[in-house]
Amino acid sequence: MARVVKPLVTRHGRMLSGTYFRDIEGSLSEVASLSTIPPERIGVNGEYDYYGLAKRVKISLRSQFGPDVITRLIIQQRGSAVLLSGKVTTCCIAEELAQFILTLEGATQVELHQLQVTENQSVAMLSA
Repeated sequence: MARVVKPLVTRHGRMLSGTYFRDIEGSLSEVASLSTIPPERIGVNGEYDYYGLAKRVKISLRSQFGPDVITRLIIQQRGSAVLLSGKVTTCCIAEELAQFILTLEGATQVELHQLQVTENQSVAMLSA
């Protein structure tokens, strides 16, 4: 299981922005095995898919967190980075999503782009 390096996440009112990174040890084995399809380009059925990681993330999040969480998120991919925007109910959910995504093959970082927290809460900054 990949370790998550302390995230660089800021909160402005109800908006979250920042990045979660997988530690370097978790990525070295993936780089060494580039004789086939890069891990971030593996599709849902093992085929080459340029946006394979984003598609696998959507499916995994739907099964792990339920369809309600997915319908409020925009999930995109830039290389091995997963980009999240949209809405979440709490900061804790945002952190859980990011840490779960980093356990998936091919994901090396999760970037939060203006991720809106919909519930009013008095939670301290996210920490790893």
